Amino acid sequence: MSKKKSLNKLVSNTLIFAIGSFSSRILVFFLVPLYSRTLSTSEYGKIDLITTLISLILPVFTLTIHEAIIRFCLEKNTDKSQILSIGLQTIFIGMIPLLIIMPPLLKFLNLENLIWYFLAAYIFTALKQVFSFFARGTEKIRLVVIMGIIDTVLTIVLNLIFLLYLDKGINGYYYSLIITGLLISVIYYIVLDIKPNTLFKRSNIILKKEMLLYSLPMIPNSLSWWISNSSDKILINYFYGASLTGLYAIAYKIPSLLNTITSIFMQAWQISAVEEFESQENDNFSNAYTFLFGINILVCVLLIIFSKTIARIMFSSEFYLAVNFVPILLVAYFFNGMSAYLGSIYTSSKKTNMLFISTMFGAVINIILNLILIPNYGGYGAAIATSVSYMVIWIVRLINTRKILKLNFNILNHIFDIISLLGIAFVFYFDNNITSLFFKIVFIMLVINNNKFIFKNLYEFLFSAFQKRYIK
Repeated sequence: MSKKKSLNKLVSNTLIFAIGSFSSRILVFFLVPLYSRTLSTSEYGKIDLITTLISLILPVFTLTIHEAIIRFCLEKNTDKSQILSIGLQTIFIGMIPLLIIMPPLLKFLNLENLIWYFLAAYIFTALKQVFSFFARGTEKIRLVVIMGIIDTVLTIVLNLIFLLYLDKGINGYYYSLIITGLLISVIYYIVLDIKPNTLFKRSNIILKKEMLLYSLPMIPNSLSWWISNSSDKILINYFYGASLTGLYAIAYKIPSLLNTITSIFMQAWQISAVEEFESQENDNFSNAYTFLFGINILVCVLLIIFSKTIARIMFSSEFYLAVNFVPILLVAYFFNGMSAYLGSIYTSSKKTNMLFISTMFGAVINIILNLILIPNYGGYGAAIATSVSYMVIWIVRLINTRKILKLNFNILNHIFDIISLLGIAFVFYFDNNITSLFFKIVFIMLVINNNKFIFKNLYEFLFSAFQKRYIK
């Protein structure tokens, strides 16, 4: 694919995902004040534990089949309906062992009264995942974005009804989650024109084997990401209880804004990356990486600088102390985003084994540091452990992916940016006039350092979009 055509496609998809993601994620972000005012820290901690548990078991019982769906659908001359059929069969077969294992597990966690909410939330999450990845794989990008917006609007409306108007508390949260999941799954089923016999279609054994060989190594990879993402919450709950878990969980809401930037780009890049890899356009991989690195650094620093202001607006007084965990978690999310980009090299080349190995390496470090730091330092220890583990994954992938595809970037600029980011995160905890001056100086230096890489590419992105829209 030519550089111009590649850029046009990436820009077009990025802008489409940006419209959907910003509208969806920003609106959901503004639900935080609702949660912090209608739920206690303990209730929010229980909600986060259920969400965390679903994210743990989903890749295990679905065999991460959604990843194979998008990858194989993007290939030319493939039977798309057969791919979807294999995906749906996989998630429903996975429900059998799930129904056996989950009741005693939830009882052990003292969450047995939420079992039906859990099972309903799980199945609709799995269905939405399969349908949305199938839509992306068949390049129905606008549909994915529209469905994301509908999902968000339904979530907000139902949360307002059940939490604010009907005052249903934690049960109301799950009512809104389940009803939204059901409606979105039904809409996808209708709009994608899925045939009633798709679930029961006889599988192509060769295709099924290829898909599973691709997706199975991603199960331990997903579990490793879960360890890095969520094991800290389990240990905080064990050592300190649900209240601190709730504080720590809501602290993630500000870093999630940085994750929005990364996910917008990665959703578009995931589609382009396969074609770029097949055409061996290494420069496009390098340019995209450098652009994402610079954007993430600047957004991360800005969020650290303004995190206290954001927290005063979004968090109730009961949750405000969560802001202390935010700078460290923002550093973690920066490395998480850059690791995700490097992961696209593994998925594009279908070499998913190293995807698992690198993530597992970081997960082991995360567990060790969690066990050392959380008992003594609580949420701070958990945040530090998460940041270190993500940084390790990024470093390992940065070195290892050179065997597949060599990225060209300025290592000295990388080092300067990372030291500046860590410096701002550290200085955050010293609230005085010198802190404010330090923030301003470092941010200006980062803008200057990344000017060539960000604004040059941003200009090309915007000009390409304008040219595609208005110049024939």
